[in-house]
Amino acid sequence: MTSDVSSNAQAKDFYQDLLDRLSSAYEADDFDAYAQMIRVPHEASSYGPKVQVNTMGELRVLFDSIRWHFAKTGVTDYVRTCISAEFLSATEIVGTHETRMLAGTQVVETPYPVKSYLQLIDGNWWVCKSDNAVQPDNGFGRVLSQNARGTDGRSDPDPN
Repeated sequence: MTSDVSSNAQAKDFYQDLLDRLSSAYEADDFDAYAQMIRVPHEASSYGPKVQVNTMGELRVLFDSIRWHFAKTGVTDYVRTCISAEFLSATEIVGTHETRMLAGTQVVETPYPVKSYLQLIDGNWWVCKSDNAVQPDNGFGRVLSQNARGTDGRSDPDPN
């Protein structure tokens, strides 16, 4: 698909809308809403092992692990801002966003970029894959790493 300014602006709008709705689902602890935006199978990666989510049960474990991490580290705001997005086809978008985790006005973790791949399925945009630029040994990267190893990380005494 051609990359003209108007189509990229629309891709960016779709991408940001999905980010905002996902953040709202986390904040409301609304797994059902979350599950309507994350396609299964789903892949999430960091600089460590990849998380491969193949069932709704595995998606629930990942969601709960992320929510636990937010609670443990005092995250009050999960802010994600689309930096760029473009249509790969009429039903595919690739985009990059910055993720910020805040406790009030304090930054909880160093902001990091994420590249996500979206697909339009039955009239709805779904996140199919995300590449998170985080190390696997602390913070959000640890959550992904623990899930990739088949544990949810909630027994880990060091959430950072």
